[in-house]
Amino acid sequence: VSGYYLALTRKNSKVIRLYSICVDKHFQGHGYGKFLLNDLHNRCVGMQIKLEVAEHNLARYLYTFMGYEQYGLIESYYKNGSNAILMKRNS
Repeated sequence: VSGYYLALTRKNSKVIRLYSICVDKHFQGHGYGKFLLNDLHNRCVGMQIKLEVAEHNLARYLYTFMGYEQYGLIESYYKNGSNAILMKRNS
């Protein structure tokens, strides 16, 4: 497996939460993350996708490139004390 994503929603909801996305370190930097996000976007047409990402996680630049916008911040969200950036995208 080179990568995966896990997205959650509720019945009759127009919001999807991208709970987890991961690309094996041997495959990083080759477009797999972009491929996975495009697959999610194609499956969620007409829905809003939300996620949180650690403030210092480089993945946030991929999310921004893919059309996600920051809409909030949660201080000390992660166990190590780092902040979470809340992001969303209309699909």
